[in-house]
Amino acid sequence: MKYTLICVLMMAVSAHAQKNLPKTTKGTSTKVVPLLTDTIRIKPVFQLSDTLQLVTRDSAAINIRLDSGQLADNKEKAVSNDIILALVSLFAGAMLTLLIDHYRGRRRTWESGQRWIAEAKVYKIIAGAQSPIMQDILDTEKPDIWGVYELQVATNLDGEIFNSMNNEELLKHFNKDGNLPLDEAVRLTNRFTGTVSALRHLYSQLLNGYESYKENIGKRSREVNEKLQRIGALLANWEVAIQQRNFNGAIEQCAFRAAFDLHHALAAGNLGDPSDLYNLEGQYLDPMTIAIVDMRTDQIILDVLNTISQCKHAIAGIRTEKEYLLEIAEKFRDRYDSNVKHLNETINITEALPITRRWWQLWKWA
Repeated sequence: MKYTLICVLMMAVSAHAQKNLPKTTKGTSTKVVPLLTDTIRIKPVFQLSDTLQLVTRDSAAINIRLDSGQLADNKEKAVSNDIILALVSLFAGAMLTLLIDHYRGRRRTWESGQRWIAEAKVYKIIAGAQSPIMQDILDTEKPDIWGVYELQVATNLDGEIFNSMNNEELLKHFNKDGNLPLDEAVRLTNRFTGTVSALRHLYSQLLNGYESYKENIGKRSREVNEKLQRIGALLANWEVAIQQRNFNGAIEQCAFRAAFDLHHALAAGNLGDPSDLYNLEGQYLDPMTIAIVDMRTDQIILDVLNTISQCKHAIAGIRTEKEYLLEIAEKFRDRYDSNVKHLNETINITEALPITRRWWQLWKWA
């Protein structure tokens, strides 16, 4: 806009100068002025000329030679006045443009600083709502109780809105509008933006920790299901082997009956919720181990026992993941409390600054 205004002013001044320049002709130009009486009367002629001709009633002509030096001086003065006017207009236009840009920048700084503070107040409320959620995890999640906790995250806790905001404008706001020395304005700006960044980083860590928790539990749950299918396949092989050799004695018969009764009860859903892996451990894996442990010299039974051991190991891993969730919940609860308190203190400091809105901040420039 600055350069556009300058170009328009220069074009206007040039047109004005061309319009007011006196017209010159080659050689000597004359102008005939009629006289109404015998007395010589001069009619003004608004055109510069080297010779002025006067005509009487009897058609007598009188030529009056004008001073060419005076004409040249008049021309030079007219041109000089136009040049001075153009320069003054150009300088005034440039200064006006710079002045408008300056106050627009000051208004932009004031608005950006006020927006920073307003967004921080809203974000403080959002972040403060996350701490009770962490406490709810500590109150409800237990490693020995089966279940996958569904984490609730406060809306807009990621703080994406701050990506579109300029930290330098906040610094200028504290320095110019808040009348703080530069070093104090820098410290306050760093405290302000640093606390917000810390809360945003906590949110990112919390999500990553929770996603890791869910992923690992899902992985171990799938592992348990795969091992259960393998146990069923091994028991079917055992049944075939028993039929081929017509049992090896009463011990094998008892073990076979107990193992298949448990497996059929599991398949029929008679052992409780099949998704409850803790219940599965107590109602199926442990009794199965007791039923067939005396037959561990048989390779098939040994494979079944190894598979049961792998299932129990995966379930133990689920307990470990639940303990990990409790650890991060306690850690993030304390960190959220600390950072929200720090942000609240920083906001109180900014509100105590003698920031006043001046007339040029109230005026909305076009």
